[in-house]
Amino acid sequence: MKKIYFLLPILLFTSCATVDEDTSAEDNPILVTKMVQDGDNFTFSYNGAKIVTMTNTTDNFKRTYTYSVDLITKYLDTYADGSTQTTNVTYNSSNKITKKSSTYQGVTYTTDYAYIGADRVRITDVIAHTNSTKTYVKDVYLNTAKPAMKKTGQG
Repeated sequence: MKKIYFLLPILLFTSCATVDEDTSAEDNPILVTKMVQDGDNFTFSYNGAKIVTMTNTTDNFKRTYTYSVDLITKYLDTYADGSTQTTNVTYNSSNKITKKSSTYQGVTYTTDYAYIGADRVRITDVIAHTNSTKTYVKDVYLNTAKPAMKKTGQG
């Protein structure tokens, strides 16, 4: 069975900015170029700050991302045996992901995201085979509090 990587490795780290500085983490993101996860080696390539590909060099797996303006709308997974799987991604008017869907070897995978308040998302995964359907539901709680900015001391 193929591994399905649920990584979206666009990692932005918050810099130690002060109120007086005119630089933010969004203006200068730190982009991961290599990663080891569970013994697998990954490399990442970017076009500016947008991820273009994620490659698992251990398993010869590659994910290529497609954008509509600044949002990932599709990604194509290519496996070692040459087979592929395309996942389509949709968003709401606030640019929050609402659905991911794909079909691979006769199995349909759908993930729906329902935003329940500012700090909670209900994620529903449905895996549909010809003769069966499995549904998994989980609630995810987000840390929506923004840290207070401290002004550095000036004598």
